[in-house]
Amino acid sequence: MTISDPDEFIQKLKNREPESFALLYAAYGSKVYGMAYRMTGNQADAEDITQETFLQVYRKVEDFRGQSQLYTWIYAIAKNLCYRYFQRAKKSSFAIFEDLIYSQAEVEPSELAAWEKQKLIRQVKEGCLTGLVRCLAFQQRMAFILHVLLQLPIQDVAEILDKSDAATKVLLHRARKNLKRFLCKNCSVYDPANPCHCGDLLGFSLQQGWIKRPSSGEKNFPEAQQIEGEIKRIREVVELYAQLPTPQPAQDLNHRIRQLIFEQEGAIFTRKKV
Repeated sequence: MTISDPDEFIQKLKNREPESFALLYAAYGSKVYGMAYRMTGNQADAEDITQETFLQVYRKVEDFRGQSQLYTWIYAIAKNLCYRYFQRAKKSSFAIFEDLIYSQAEVEPSELAAWEKQKLIRQVKEGCLTGLVRCLAFQQRMAFILHVLLQLPIQDVAEILDKSDAATKVLLHRARKNLKRFLCKNCSVYDPANPCHCGDLLGFSLQQGWIKRPSSGEKNFPEAQQIEGEIKRIREVVELYAQLPTPQPAQDLNHRIRQLIFEQEGAIFTRKKV
């Protein structure tokens, strides 16, 4: 699909005419996705980059001065997002997470009471789960949290993420597959024959400051608590809408959830990985 009058079209974009952005995506969406996929080699990340590219175009179109072709400007935005992807990938991925676990030094914790050891092991498990979920690409992570943890119907998750039902099911399948692949290979909680044992990580995790020895009655791992709080807020909104005397349209609930997810920078509702 081509744009016949670029100057007029750009003005329509700046006027925030919805049909102009639909035409923009139809004209350039596949090109941006193709470039992102070639650079990342990952379909889910390419989808995320494509979506973020057009979100940035929407937010920044007023800054476009016509000093280059429109697609050249869009391409530069997408390319910068790909570079940011590589910077994040250096710090965070399932492979990096795995390397971190197995590169841990042999550090023996000082003598621990049984209750203290159990609390520390719980911290390690919570931290591992947090790390694994955050290693997922943003769209996979959101689909997993909304459908699996919050038990929202596929149709609602698709609307919240602005995806088709089929695309949302694909995201869920990939999220489960990525998590299962890691757990099947590494986690002794999942399979006792696997090499990674929570108890073996206590000394190293204490030394790094990732966990801390608990005071009596103290609940630890603040990041896990923050994540629980973020998910709890959405769960409370879902429950509130379910209890209203007059049923509200599903779109109202989905819009509210979108606000909670995309208008805050939290521990789990963030486009960043670990």
